[in-house]
Amino acid sequence: MRHRYGTTPRVTPLFAALLLVAGATVSTAYAARTTPALTADQATACIQAATTAQAGKVTKVEVEQKGGQQLCEVGMVDNSGKKHKLQIDTNTHQVVKAK
Repeated sequence: MRHRYGTTPRVTPLFAALLLVAGATVSTAYAARTTPALTADQATACIQAATTAQAGKVTKVEVEQKGGQQLCEVGMVDNSGKKHKLQIDTNTHQVVKAK
């Protein structure tokens, strides 16, 4: 059996490119499937609802799906330094849960 020199250098870049394309496609599909998004109006309404319910500075805003309901979680710190998390329904702009 003869070994053909020069075959590996031609195949390796092709294989690496295939892995990159496949990996990017899978990660993009996974991110699109699992990451809900908020519009700017929804994010603004969530922040306004949270700051109305609890005075303080907003530290983070995240969105998640729970039981078919889209919730916006707003992290806040009040003037005394205590941390708060409020979950806001993105459709009704009502506080669902406060920790």
